[in-house]
This record gives sequence, structure tokens and C-alpha cells, in this order.
Amino acid sequence: MNNLSYNWMPADWLQLSPFVQHYSCFDREIPIYMPYMDGKAVIRKYENNGNHHRTQIGLSLTAYFIERNLQVQLAPSQMFYRSTGYYNLSYNPFIFTGAVTYYLRNFYFSGYYELQNRTLWTNSGTIFKDKSQVHIVAGWNKSDLNICIGILNTFRKSWIASTTTFDTPVYSQSSINYGTSTHCNLIISATYTFGYGKKVSRNNEVAEQSVESTAILK
Repeated sequence: MNNLSYNWMPADWLQLSPFVQHYSCFDREIPIYMPYMDGKAVIRKYENNGNHHRTQIGLSLTAYFIERNLQVQLAPSQMFYRSTGYYNLSYNPFIFTGAVTYYLRNFYFSGYYELQNRTLWTNSGTIFKDKSQVHIVAGWNKSDLNICIGILNTFRKSWIASTTTFDTPVYSQSSINYGTSTHCNLIISATYTFGYGKKVSRNNEVAEQSVESTAILK
């Protein structure tokens, strides 16, 4: 995998980080389906066939307002998938994550959004899609104690977490995966950090969230 990024601070309240990532897998091992018994059945075998290329071009942006008490993080990016050989297709989904955090003395309030994740698997023509995520969190932090309460995906009643689909000249498949990760959830947590050894600077942990590539609060 090749990575290229650049950090630029045009002002003390703004940080921009454009980045490019590329990954290639050559002569990969994939499942191949062939008709059997005059098309009444299908045989699957594995062989080395075709290449897989994945490129991501994006921007990570962090901005501070109201004496740095308000922090905004955005990370849009464009994916470019290219598969050759038996699974000959291109897939170019858009990816976006964003978060807003406001600090009021020892309290903080945060909102997070992640667009539906869509990927093309490396070892087949399978397209994976999950659900978008919306998180709203409020908390209180002082020294080593952190208490927070939040609600995730407020209006989502469905238990469908993701889907996968793929097509071949002789066989197609779709599946639905159920789970709790994208359903409406209420979270309540209280954490206390015990420190020992050499003292290090601990400040503003909630804000130290990476938005490069795909995620912010996960």
C-alpha cells in the first residue's frame, strides 16, 4: 500500500490534510463458478485470476471557533475500485464523515455523522454496503473522570446492518446481515483513568480524534 499526505495550516484555527492512498493486489486468488450437469448445478473452484486496485483521494479538515471551544471535523473522500479478470468491474463510491464538538467548561456536546460505507472486496466481485451512522453525545470530564450519555441512530428501527451482493456469468448471490451496530442505541458510560509512571500531558482527549480516511469517533 502507498500513502501520500500533506498537512497544511493556513491559519491557527484551520488545519487541512489532503491525502491519497493506493493498494494493488496482482494475480489474486478468487472463486470462479462454472456450470455443471448441463447448467443444472454450479461448481466453484479457486484460481489465481485478475488484479484488484483501490485508490482513495480525500481531505481531512479540522477547524476551531469560539476561542477553540467549538471544533468541526470533516473528511470527504472518493474511492476508486477496479477489478480485472473474471470479476471485471469498476466501483466508485463517495465516503464522508463529519463531527462537531462543543466544550463548555467541563462539559462537552458532540455530534457525528458517517455516510453509508460501500466497498468492493479484494478477492471477489462482492460489493459490501452498511448503514449510515448518526451519533449524539453529551458528557462531563474532569481530570481522570469522564461521564457521557448518548444516542445512536435515533430514528432507525431496522435491524439490518449490512448487505453483500455479487454477480458472475453463471451465478449471483445477495445476503442481508442483521445486527445491533446500526440500530437505535442508548449509551451511558463512566470511565476513570488511573495513571502511574512518568507524567504526560493529558488534555482535550475528546478532541483528539483522527478523521483521516474514514472515521472520527469510532
